Amino acid sequence: MLHKTASFRDLVRLFKLMFIDFASRTAQTRLIQTDDLFTNRVLQDIEKHLHEKLTPTQIAQRLRVSSSYLCQAFKKETGITVSTYINKRKINESKYLLSQRGATITKVAFTLGYSTVNYFSTVFKAITSETPAAYMIRHKEHS
Repeated sequence: MLHKTASFRDLVRLFKLMFIDFASRTAQTRLIQTDDLFTNRVLQDIEKHLHEKLTPTQIAQRLRVSSSYLCQAFKKETGITVSTYINKRKINESKYLLSQRGATITKVAFTLGYSTVNYFSTVFKAITSETPAAYMIRHKEHS
């Protein structure tokens, strides 16, 4: 888009769009706000490894706690399971990725660490009540 700017006005408009996109993505980074230090460490680990296959067991190993402690502490603090949070966070990220030019459902699924496109589509539909393809069509209609 930067290469297509023909004037200073276009450049200012592009920077405004970039700022809005950045602010929106930053706000969506965390679905949960907490002051709990351990929960924040879990959330940071999820963000760091969001584009990988990600399980509570892997997070627990990196944080050097038991998987059962991780799951219990996270659910007590947030009211949802670690797996539910991971899925919701990945689907939020996938919405952004699906809205990008040249995106495909397959690329997005593998970028976020899903082992199959079918599983990604199942999780996406369970969380958003629509398929990734329907989301992409609807997003293009509103762009």
